[in-house]
Amino acid sequence: MTIRLAFACSFVLVALSACSSEPSGDSSSDAGSATAATTTTTDATGPTTTSESTTDAGSTTTTTTSTPTTSTSSSATTDDSTTETGATTGEPFLCAVEPDGCCVITIEVEADTFFSDAVDGIGGGCPVVQDPNEQIDCEHWSFGKAQAARLFKDNGLFDSAVEGTSLMALRFPMQDGALLSEDGPIPSEVIVASRLELAAQIDWEKISDLQFSIHALDPDESWQEGDALDATPCIDGLSSWACAECGPSPEQCITPWASMPPMTSLGVVAAPDSGGPGVLALDLAALGEPSSWVPAITSGLVLAPSSSTYEGMANEEWVPFGPIVVEARESQSLKPRLHLTLCQP
Repeated sequence: MTIRLAFACSFVLVALSACSSEPSGDSSSDAGSATAATTTTTDATGPTTTSESTTDAGSTTTTTTSTPTTSTSSSATTDDSTTETGATTGEPFLCAVEPDGCCVITIEVEADTFFSDAVDGIGGGCPVVQDPNEQIDCEHWSFGKAQAARLFKDNGLFDSAVEGTSLMALRFPMQDGALLSEDGPIPSEVIVASRLELAAQIDWEKISDLQFSIHALDPDESWQEGDALDATPCIDGLSSWACAECGPSPEQCITPWASMPPMTSLGVVAAPDSGGPGVLALDLAALGEPSSWVPAITSGLVLAPSSSTYEGMANEEWVPFGPIVVEARESQSLKPRLHLTLCQP
């Protein structure tokens, strides 16, 4: 009788443990992190939840339940603790899931900067910098902790006071080729949707058919955000369009780039003219499977605008100076972030 009673109690406790984990809403982290650690083991034979209980005689009774909705397995003890999960296996996941087994996690940018090689068609100096103290070309300015900058690309085929390229570089916390939460790396295979969200002001009356080219900085390259509170002449180890590491004076490079900041194109995404006032939300589905592009952005993700239409003039490589202002994490608005939809395998 003792063994049968222990078995019955164990069965009740396993059932309570499996049902006690109720799905909560979407989980976001202000520090770019998830809310639960993950130790998931994929089992091709199907998901199981196993509980072991010891009888008074010292023997062990094992109870196993199965469900067709997941493909993970774990060993759960018969105590009163709960885990955040949307499945009945008791297996913890990266964030609290909805009943469909999915959830949303937010990864905030850890560093960002702007690069520009623009030149002023009227005189010297950099038009991207407001009231610069020195007439230095844009390629020798470091934007470090600048709060915002105008993004543009002008190939010089039009009558414009600005010619050159301005783009934004963002770096997200990563480890071993995976985006990183405070609870550990996020397997790219569980990311089913991704969205890059930034604070931005876009004058839709001056620009149409807006898209953004997404690039990855070469993995062997690096850049320093710098401690300057605004754009500053690139010196003492900062980064600029001209220099991966600047020298003691603005036009000297301790470490030059191989060419311009070297990068690889990942794809082009459309810029919606909605998403809330001051918010630019870019769906990254056009980049393909996250397992292919996430490992490529270890050194940084680069954002560059393009437009096929402007005031009736079609040119895919030209965006006017002015209509697009993007804010960095140092501004008082929304910090750049990735919203990731994760689904249990």
